[in-house]
Order: sequence, then C-alpha cells, then structure tokens
Amino acid sequence: MKESTPAALFGVCTDGQPILVIVAARPDLEAVGIATDTRAWQYPGVKTCLAVPVADAFPALAEACAALREPIEMVAVDYVNA
Repeated sequence: MKESTPAALFGVCTDGQPILVIVAARPDLEAVGIATDTRAWQYPGVKTCLAVPVADAFPALAEACAALREPIEMVAVDYVNA
C-alpha cells in the first residue's frame, strides 16, 4: 500500500488574490494541520483551502477547518476523466 501525503499549491485567484490550496487524496485530519502549518510558515494571512475528494468530504473535516483561529475553507472536488 502506498502512502499519500497532502500537497501544497500556491497561486493567484481570478480576482488577483493569492491562495494556498492543500490537496488531500483521503480524509485526513492531519491535512488540516499541514495546511495550517504551511500557511503560518510560508504564506501568513493568505486565503487557504483544503481540497478533498467528494467522497471524503466528511462533516468532521469541515468542522476542523472552520474551527481554526484563521479558518480554512474545505472544498469537495470530483475527478474528471479526460
């Protein structure tokens, strides 16, 4: 079995604002910590989102993101076969 680790991506939204997106391939509360630490160490104050597969968008994960001093938005994404 292969381990999966959340990945961090930094970019700019269409409105010109910077954004940090943490992509997780499974439901993992550790991803919330990784997102928080990455933002604090490298991108303080930047809007941050945690992207997880639709099937893994559990309420507890969203609640953990929302409960932070600087909340993180959880976004459920679906896979598209191209």
